Amino acid sequence: MDSRYAPGTKVTISKNSGYYGGNSRNSNNPKDIEGTITEITDNRLCVDVTWSNGKTNNYDYSDLDIVEHTSSKPNSNGKTIKKSDIYEFGRLMYRAGANIMAYDDERLERKMEKVLNRVLNKRDKK
Repeated sequence: MDSRYAPGTKVTISKNSGYYGGNSRNSNNPKDIEGTITEITDNRLCVDVTWSNGKTNNYDYSDLDIVEHTSSKPNSNGKTIKKSDIYEFGRLMYRAGANIMAYDDERLERKMEKVLNRVLNKRDKK
C-alpha cells in the first residue's frame, strides 16, 4: 500500500493511465477533474474514487495522480503545513505503528509532535 493514498485524498486520473481520456465530464473515468478516494481495498483495482461529477470507479495506484493542495494554516510552530508534509507524516507514523500502539495518549501526542517537527524541518532544509 502506498501511504500517500488514503480515504479523503484528492486525485485525478494520470495522463499515463489507460483510463485517461474519458469522452465527457459525465464519464466514470473523467478527464481532468478531481475525485476523492473513498476506500482502499485488497482488490487488484484497490483504490475506490468518487469523482466530482458524482460517478465512482476503482483504480490501481499507478492510474492516479495526487492533487497537491497547500494549507494556509500554520501549525503551533508558525510553519505552514503542506499536503505533502501530511503524507510524509503519515508514512513515518505508519512505520512506527507497531511501537506506538502501546503508547498512552500523552506519549502518543509527544511522538506525533516530534515526527511532525522532523518532517517540517527536513522540508525547510531543502
